[in-house]
Amino acid sequence: MNQFTRSSHSSFIARAKTRLAACLPNTPLSWMGWTTVPLVLGASFMAFSQSATPPAYPTVNLAAEPLYAAVTVDKPTLALALSVEYPTVGAQYPAPVRAATTDNSYDPTKSDGYLGYYDAESCYSYNNAPTETPASGFTSTDYKRFDRIGSATDRKCTDAFSGNFLNWASNSAIDMLRLALSGGDRYVDTPDLTILQRAMLPNGDPICMWNSSNFPAKQLPRNGGGANKYWGAVPDALITQANGSDIWVANTLNRIYFGTSKTGGCGNTSAYTLGSAGSQIGPISNNSSALPSDAAQCAAE
Repeated sequence: MNQFTRSSHSSFIARAKTRLAACLPNTPLSWMGWTTVPLVLGASFMAFSQSATPPAYPTVNLAAEPLYAAVTVDKPTLALALSVEYPTVGAQYPAPVRAATTDNSYDPTKSDGYLGYYDAESCYSYNNAPTETPASGFTSTDYKRFDRIGSATDRKCTDAFSGNFLNWASNSAIDMLRLALSGGDRYVDTPDLTILQRAMLPNGDPICMWNSSNFPAKQLPRNGGGANKYWGAVPDALITQANGSDIWVANTLNRIYFGTSKTGGCGNTSAYTLGSAGSQIGPISNNSSALPSDAAQCAAE
């Protein structure tokens, strides 16, 4: 079956050349390029007419673990030259209106939800009294966090925080980069527990992002979602304390604040009193020292 007579071989080449030539422009240069077509096709026929026995390729032993994992040597590194500018440390979901300082656009029916550290399809409770024994260098305050307590219904929760809402209200853009590259900012990372911390937002040095266009005040309407007051986004305790007012959310450092009005600033958070002191994310930490004299901002606003 693999043998060809000279006449059939030549006629096939002639037909192939005719068909290929019909697609080419009628120029001397193009014809010169196709003078080698019979040689290429002829070589192909010669190859197929050889024995059908495949070559004896040697077996390749593939590693069962990542390269460099089993030996003590310098590990390969990768440097990423990223354009990280001031909007990157602002809100992941800024106001729809450019430069606005208020955002009331929360919509639990958004087709793809709000992505972030929290599971948009889950409900959370704030753990203000963690029971874990702190690892070396940590205190019990470091372990305060939002714990997942169950699944949401259409991204709405009963007497709990909606993960979808927390992503919209508190996530920063830089955290999505961290999440993609390393799984997030793992403030606490032990064999039994991992706590992700939201980025430390500037608290006045060099700028204050509190209720600014970089991180707008988040407004949760009281009449959202019809029968689901406040869009099923917050627990009953906050709803009761709000007493029929809209709930406002403000962010600074690694903290999130809940209140009933848009007010205050980086040095004045007293108006945001909904919930307990545990409504703040992570430990309270700040650095009041001035920047070095030779420091320069990465980008100006």
